[in-house]
Amino acid sequence: MDNFGAPVSEMVRIALTTDQVNDPAIAPLGIAVKPSDSRARRYVQEHGTVCWEADVLPAAMIAQALDDAVTSWLDAKRWRRREVEIERARALL
Repeated sequence: MDNFGAPVSEMVRIALTTDQVNDPAIAPLGIAVKPSDSRARRYVQEHGTVCWEADVLPAAMIAQALDDAVTSWLDAKRWRRREVEIERARALL
């Protein structure tokens, strides 16, 4: 992001949770761990030979996980104040 003039103070990964991959609707969507992946050995030791890509989740669940992660960092009071300012500006258009 620094290459694009956007300072980044911390990168936060969002991943599937154990509860999600154990969900009967999600569990069968797992794929075999690729032995050629540099992280495979450690992953298999810790989690087994099946892995899941985040995009196996329904779009609404992905959106909610992203929203939850982003809003956890926001100052809600300032965010709401900014939303009001934006709506006032839209009303003037």
